[in-house]
Amino acid sequence: MGDTPLSPAIAAGERHTGARVAAQQNDWPRALISKMALLLLIKLIALGGLWWWFFSPSHRPPANGAAVASRFLSESKPASSGAQSP
Repeated sequence: MGDTPLSPAIAAGERHTGARVAAQQNDWPRALISKMALLLLIKLIALGGLWWWFFSPSHRPPANGAAVASRFLSESKPASSGAQSP
């Protein structure tokens, strides 16, 4: 057991107290929560921006009842690729 390397704190004679270890263990959840909250806020802002740029009402074509009815009730033929199915 004499050749086991000691950490610098133990070699210097310092002792780990329970309060110091408990404080270190309680700090990481708070830091993690704040980082996750920041990332979620950035994500929400990015998603809102994408929605605004691509799906907002300003990007939708105007549609009234007559235009919709004429589109659905028209007897236009679907576009064909030239090949007919058997």
